[in-house]
Amino acid sequence: MSVIIALKDGGRFVLGVDTRMSEDGIYEDDRTKPSKAEILDNGIILLGSGDVTARPLFRYYLEGLTELTEKSLREGAVYKFFNENSELIRCKLDSFTFIVAKDDVAFEVDSYAAVTEIYNFKARGAGGQVAFGSLFSSINEGMSAECRVKQAINAAGSLISSVSKDGFITDTKSKNWSYFE
Repeated sequence: MSVIIALKDGGRFVLGVDTRMSEDGIYEDDRTKPSKAEILDNGIILLGSGDVTARPLFRYYLEGLTELTEKSLREGAVYKFFNENSELIRCKLDSFTFIVAKDDVAFEVDSYAAVTEIYNFKARGAGGQVAFGSLFSSINEGMSAECRVKQAINAAGSLISSVSKDGFITDTKSKNWSYFE
């Protein structure tokens, strides 16, 4: 019931998430920060799509990381998260996807424990394919990364009923959430 986006822009990533919380039409009330994404004390930004109980649990394992590399993510967070919660993940959690970013690096982590580095852009969630198409089609349009992410969320929200047209955006340098309609 969402879309999460990461877009590489020079030495940073621009990240976006919509405000739709459920298929029941529940939206976020707080317009100061998203509930599907957060900035951790160690500087890592975590975005989650899919099962809402998975992200807060995964957050716990990310908090111990001092750097974000594929190896540290796999061994320090993903491996522990999936091993220590295997019964819960297998029996209770629906599918989920995380985007984990810090500085100039970002990764996708899915519900099968796959870790994939994001080199250009990635869009996941119910509106992921539409948002991905929007990001791809705007490569040579001369738009800022922020505009491209907002446009991608809006496109997904226009075509997918479980995604909203509004959302939040931040980047790995400023680490400040801003709401947009």
